Amino acid sequence: IRGTVVSTIDEISSGHGGRLAKFKITDTENDTRVYGVFGNWNYDDDTGETQHASIHSLGAGVVRVTGSCVGGDLLVSAGDGCAKVNNSGKVTANTSGSATEDRLIPAVFYCG
Repeated sequence: IRGTVVSTIDEISSGHGGRLAKFKITDTENDTRVYGVFGNWNYDDDTGETQHASIHSLGAGVVRVTGSCVGGDLLVSAGDGCAKVNNSGKVTANTSGSATEDRLIPAVFYCG
């Protein structure tokens, strides 16, 4: 799901010259292995097969959060694919949905 927090695992993807780490939906609270936020799957134009995922880890985007947050709060992994207030991304606006339910909000990423 777009905006889901992901972490690296100890495996390398075979594509892209072996430069990209494989990832999983983070399942650890305050995970130090956060890789970034899932953006989308990329597909081969000719075959339609999945090639790789776009993981956003630097710059502006959206992240799934749970719990209360406001603009300027820093975020970490909540351990369920969402972020929570602390320090791995910076909330730029809390304009979407309830302040206590899982939702997408705009943020600035500086993961890794």
